[in-house]
Amino acid sequence: QNGTERRQELDKLVETLQSHATEEAKQGTNLKVFVVEQTQGDHFNRGALLNVGFDMASKYFGAEKFAAVTQDCDLLPTPAMLKWYSRSGDAPTHLASYLYCPGFGGVTVFRDDVYRAMNGYSNEMWGWGGEDDDAMDRWMADPSRMVLAPNDGVTFSDIGQVHNGQRDKSHYQASMAVWDRDNGEQAWQTEGLTTLNYTVKQKYPSTPLVERSLVQLAHGQDDQL
Repeated sequence: QNGTERRQELDKLVETLQSHATEEAKQGTNLKVFVVEQTQGDHFNRGALLNVGFDMASKYFGAEKFAAVTQDCDLLPTPAMLKWYSRSGDAPTHLASYLYCPGFGGVTVFRDDVYRAMNGYSNEMWGWGGEDDDAMDRWMADPSRMVLAPNDGVTFSDIGQVHNGQRDKSHYQASMAVWDRDNGEQAWQTEGLTTLNYTVKQKYPSTPLVERSLVQLAHGQDDQL
């Protein structure tokens, strides 16, 4: 997708979340949206960008406990879905499981300690695919754990579905190798949120709800680009 299409999706999402945040504030809930954009010149890295957003949220909330909603901007929550955004527990709640069940793609709610327990997402999966499946396996490395999902039939409006064919799969096999390593060697314990390396290149004007940043992601020594 081009920048204009992404911006339109993001604007619709922020508008929806703004209304939700106003209602949540009446109940004493502090909702903050971190929009993290990647500098041009690299292949897209969804996992690392989600880790950046979580890191920014951690700094914002400080010692306060919080829940993080990892959100793709082309999935617009319906009013019925939004009630799940403020529900978190001892396991991730995969809100988009009806679209793709085996991985944490789309939208997932993580309590902060849950996200840290799986060391976030991998930073070494560039281009499309793999980071969501790898993240699921990171969490399920402990077989006693579970994953939650809505059981009331709620869905998202997929406003980016028409663009699903425009995916960068040039480094898909390299991402699969990272996934295999995480499973076979349990390498996820030493690579992910705890090894995140990025530089904030620009802070855009913010609002009480939205903080938007442009970041440059560092490459690990094992990245195959």
